[in-house]
Amino acid sequence: LGLGLLLLLAGDSVLVSAKRFLRCELARKLLDQHGFERSLLSNWICLLEHESDLDTGRIATNPNGSRNYGLFQINGRFCQEGRRGGICNA
Repeated sequence: LGLGLLLLLAGDSVLVSAKRFLRCELARKLLDQHGFERSLLSNWICLLEHESDLDTGRIATNPNGSRNYGLFQINGRFCQEGRRGGICNA
C-alpha cells in the first residue's frame, strides 16, 4: 500500500466534504478502486473503524499536541490541515 494512497484517503476530508463510510461501502471502495487484497480487507476495515470510525474528516489530537487526520489517522508531520506541507508536502 503506497504512501500516496494513504495520504489521498487520509486527505479526502480536505479535498471534498468529510464522509463517514458504512463498512461494506468502504470495503468495496478499497477493494475495487484501490486494489486492497481481499484476504486482508477485514483487517483494514477493523483498523479503520478503531482509528477513525470510518470518518474521512476525523481529526484527533495526541497528548503531545500533534494531530492525526482522516481514515488512516496520518500524523500532521506528514501532512498539513487545509494546505500542502509536512514531510511529504501532501
